[in-house]
Amino acid sequence: MNELRELVRITPKKALLQILRAAAPQPLSSVDLIAQYGYEDDLEISAEFGNPDLDPYRAWNFDASAEYYFDNGGVIQIGAFYKEIQDFIVDVAPEGPQSFQGYNFVESTDPDIEDTDIELAYSINGNTATVSGLEFSYQQPLDFLPGLLDGTLVGFNYTYTDAEGEVPDGDGGTRMIPLPSSAENTWNAMLGYDKGGL
Repeated sequence: MNELRELVRITPKKALLQILRAAAPQPLSSVDLIAQYGYEDDLEISAEFGNPDLDPYRAWNFDASAEYYFDNGGVIQIGAFYKEIQDFIVDVAPEGPQSFQGYNFVESTDPDIEDTDIELAYSINGNTATVSGLEFSYQQPLDFLPGLLDGTLVGFNYTYTDAEGEVPDGDGGTRMIPLPSSAENTWNAMLGYDKGGL
C-alpha cells in the first residue's frame, strides 16, 4: 500500500486555523471467503455458489479537503474524493436452467416447479468502477447561549456520491450499473453537550 499525504497549515489570524489535506492511497482488499467458497443448495431448485476465481479488488483513492477551525472549537470542512476500483465484486442471479462450476440446473421434471423458479446465484468480478463526490461538515459549540446552555454542541454533515461500475451484460458486451452498497445522498445531524465533564 502506497500512501502520499501533504499537510499545510496557515494561520492568517489568531481566531482562525486553516488546514488543507490531500491523500492518494492505493488499497488492496481480499475477497470474502463466503463469496469464494460458500455453497447452498435448495433441493436442486436454487443454489448459491462461491466463486474461487474471484480476484481481489484494487483501487486508487484521491481525497482533498479544506478545514477551518475557529478559536471556540467550531469547524467547517469541505472535501472532494475520487476512487477508481478494478475488479470490484458484484452478485449475479440469472434465472432459468443454468450450469456453473460443473453443476447443472436443467429443466425440472417436477410438474409443480416452473423453469423460472430455478435460480443460480454467485459473485463475479466487474471491470472498472468509479466513485466521486463531495462532502461538507459543520460543527459549532453554542457558547453564546446563557447559563448551562452554553455547553450545547450542534453539527451537520452531508455527502454526495456518484458511483457506477461496468459489468458483463451476458451477451458478450458490458453495461453500467450503480455500484452495490452505495448511496447517492447521505447526511446526519448531531446535538450534543460538553460542559463540566458532561
